[in-house]
Amino acid sequence: MSNSEKILQLLHSNDEKNIALAITLAESAAKNGLDTDFVVHALFRRHLSLCFQNGWMLQYITEFYADEYDLRFSYIIKSQRFEYALELTDDAIDVCETMDEGMAQMHNLEKLKYVTLYPKHRMEFDFDFSHLQALKVIHLECLDIDHIPADVVQLNKLEELNIINCRLSRIPPELGKLNCLKKMNLLGNGRWEFQENPQLHEIYSPLEALPDALGDLKNLEELILDNNGLTELPNTLRNLESLKVLSLKSNRIKILPESIKALVNLDKLELSGNPLPKSMQAVVKQWLPNCKITF
Repeated sequence: MSNSEKILQLLHSNDEKNIALAITLAESAAKNGLDTDFVVHALFRRHLSLCFQNGWMLQYITEFYADEYDLRFSYIIKSQRFEYALELTDDAIDVCETMDEGMAQMHNLEKLKYVTLYPKHRMEFDFDFSHLQALKVIHLECLDIDHIPADVVQLNKLEELNIINCRLSRIPPELGKLNCLKKMNLLGNGRWEFQENPQLHEIYSPLEALPDALGDLKNLEELILDNNGLTELPNTLRNLESLKVLSLKSNRIKILPESIKALVNLDKLELSGNPLPKSMQAVVKQWLPNCKITF
């Protein structure tokens, strides 16, 4: 049996000791000139969670997918403790299959704290976050998501939620349960519907009205809702006592609720691209005299 065959046999085992032995043999073989890309690929497909837990060949995995697939897989070390991060992006349609494999492996990454999923070619999204209770940051971009997955609102350690250009149609009121959330970016959502009649353009359905429960996010410091077709804001926005940045660019807002003046810690308010009349702009300036406002 060749060295490569022995390594593969060990990698196909579910025994952690066998996998560790396979990696030791692979690293030794690599020093002698053996191409070990097959080891990295097997680890990514079958044993990603063990790689995170033991720090196995993470640098090789990063380099392999960056070079071969333009797919980035990264991990972060802070204060000599692993901060687990997984970033999957692609520049080619044929790599989506590899992304699916990586997403399937994520179910086992219970210590994962940061996750980015950003395919350059839009793909459908269906993923179970329920096992990833350590997550601090979720970044989803250019996916096809009608609604925020129900298990996301159960992630009580989540500090940052970015769902960008994902065709999101509504924000569930349960989102107000994310007590640790500090930043939320929902830029560029709403849905474009194709028409059967080729003479017609796509029809845009804006993001539904924001739920009152948004005001329950007491620790939220930054809220970005640009380009969502919004026409109004809930009065409960006044309860966001920690809010420092509020961006509402390129919506359809003509009037702001007076309750917004309760945002005493607001440093920056972005309102450009909205049909706000001059009279409303003047009133907003009076309500928030210490805030930098862009119309």
